[in-house]
Amino acid sequence: MPTSSAPLTAAVEAYFTDLRRIRASGGATGERSSYGPLANLLNAVGGTLRPKVFCVTELADQGAGHPDFGLFTAAQVQKDLAWLLASYARDALARVEAAGEAPALAAVRAALEEALGVRFEGAKGARFFRSTL
Repeated sequence: MPTSSAPLTAAVEAYFTDLRRIRASGGATGERSSYGPLANLLNAVGGTLRPKVFCVTELADQGAGHPDFGLFTAAQVQKDLAWLLASYARDALARVEAAGEAPALAAVRAALEEALGVRFEGAKGARFFRSTL
């Protein structure tokens, strides 16, 4: 399977895992209980598109009832700096994961651990950390 599809495959797997967990809880409310996992899946897919697309659940009533979801691009949302920065962070994470265990990344990780007082753990060390403060 091509490397570029790995994040999408992981997103679909996470979606079905979440659906199974929600159903197994016995406390689900049918359709609405699946909104969170579906929004996560739509955001994962939308993050691969150009322009990037993000999902908003439970939109305001604009005359036709309350839509379950809305899909937006950054251009449709004025002054959304947090979303824009998060999109850059997602792009950076994808590049770090694609680079694997590059020596330059080890130096960056060591500098971050020292500066922030955290220790990165896990196979890739890029996503999981534990504070040592």
